[in-house]
Amino acid sequence: MSIKPGIETGLDGITIDAPNASYPPLRCDSMMRYTVPKETVMYRGLKNDEPAFIIDDTYVSQIRERLHFTVNLHDVVIARAASDAVIAAEIELRDHVVGALLKDHPNYFEQDSNMIRSVTTGVVVDLDRADPMDACAVLASEDLVLMMPSEKDDKNLTVYRVGSGALIFPNGWGLQSHYSGDDEAEKDESKQAAQLGKSMREIHHPGVPHYSAYFIDKVEQGFNKLPPGVTLQRRNSAPMMTNRLMRHPDFLPPHKSFNFTSEAWEHSGTLRIEEQKLAKLPQSGAIVFSIKNYGWNMADVLSQPVARDALIEGFDNLSAEMFAYREHSLPSFGKMLERHRPVLV
Repeated sequence: MSIKPGIETGLDGITIDAPNASYPPLRCDSMMRYTVPKETVMYRGLKNDEPAFIIDDTYVSQIRERLHFTVNLHDVVIARAASDAVIAAEIELRDHVVGALLKDHPNYFEQDSNMIRSVTTGVVVDLDRADPMDACAVLASEDLVLMMPSEKDDKNLTVYRVGSGALIFPNGWGLQSHYSGDDEAEKDESKQAAQLGKSMREIHHPGVPHYSAYFIDKVEQGFNKLPPGVTLQRRNSAPMMTNRLMRHPDFLPPHKSFNFTSEAWEHSGTLRIEEQKLAKLPQSGAIVFSIKNYGWNMADVLSQPVARDALIEGFDNLSAEMFAYREHSLPSFGKMLERHRPVLV
């Protein structure tokens, strides 16, 4: 088997040709995986038969979109701190991604020396030429952020800071600020949402008070204790009034442009799901934060009993701090859910 470059994309070392005419069916169980957890834990370990990176029926369309943004908004979705250590961690991450895709999904990827090709999308990556984060962005449908080990804190724990990322589908945050307007308040908000160089504590304080109150100490301890070879995962969900996955803060419409009523939620709402994973790279010690994003029509979620019940239970368990954090949208969303709550007989 010999893999040849395809049509130039505008990204060095990344080309595209026609996908294979046939390949095994892609899994289509994402909504069925959205279930009520058996126990409340911040993260759970990834089982041996679960892949680190998901290839499912959203993969082809999401890679198409990821390629578009990586080409046309490259400096918005790809960013890194200037450091040899960061570059080394990016190469280690790229090799980790490629190795996992070939191991877990051998029917969907081909490799010939330094060339790797996705048979479902036709994307061809020359690993010797392509920027490592560009390669990650168009081979995996997960967003990937590298948390680099930095200084010690007052508890003698290593502080991890955002050192690099391929963040194509952010939800209200970004790696760097790209605000170009004149409004000082909006400029400050954009800078606050730019996370490159920040620690987990700096990212979530003071903007996400419930996270700072309940989780930040456990997360920092977990980063330090996490051994290489172990992957942790969790799911995050949020009702949205848009199905757009690329929500960099400098490209968002204001909240006031959405009609947050219970009727609008039912007919126009979207449930955004983030399947998040954490793993530690053995050589650099960097933490890999991966995010697989979904945007489901609310009507589809409500018509699927497993997903509907998980959504209702999750809403019932929200903290007071979360309600305050999303006071612009959650009251009307809760009113809509009441109309779909199963009647106990």
